Amino acid sequence: MLFKSFSINRVLVLLVAGGFLFLFIDTLLEHQDVLPNERPAFIPIIVSIIGFIIALLAVQSWKDGLIRLLHFYLMLTMLVGFGGIFFHNKERFERGEEKTELVEEEEKSDEASPPVLAPAAFIGIAAIGLLGTARKRESEIRRKKSNE
Repeated sequence: MLFKSFSINRVLVLLVAGGFLFLFIDTLLEHQDVLPNERPAFIPIIVSIIGFIIALLAVQSWKDGLIRLLHFYLMLTMLVGFGGIFFHNKERFERGEEKTELVEEEEKSDEASPPVLAPAAFIGIAAIGLLGTARKRESEIRRKKSNE
């Protein structure tokens, strides 16, 4: 079987590729109303597509250069997640003490506010990917040396 020869790190990176694909589809659906008006709404879509491609290439080749590229990209993805949390909550931060009146108005209005922690999915995917792209474990190195 194809996946039987994969190390745990490689399987984690494969899961990250699936996570990026899921985030692409989910973000595309959730941001379709705001895409024409707000350019920053394109950022998670673009980040997901690029992350999916890099992760798939890394799983397929499993060469050190692509793994390091993915590792660096996952760090950037974490920053995108934190930035997304800020953008999703920017209005809430700016409200300050007017909170109670505006919360009541929000509950009455039909306009949906962005989900508070939705961008944290990028942080979670990046954290899993960073574990998968960590330096190769000793058992993986020994197995590679014994096959040569």
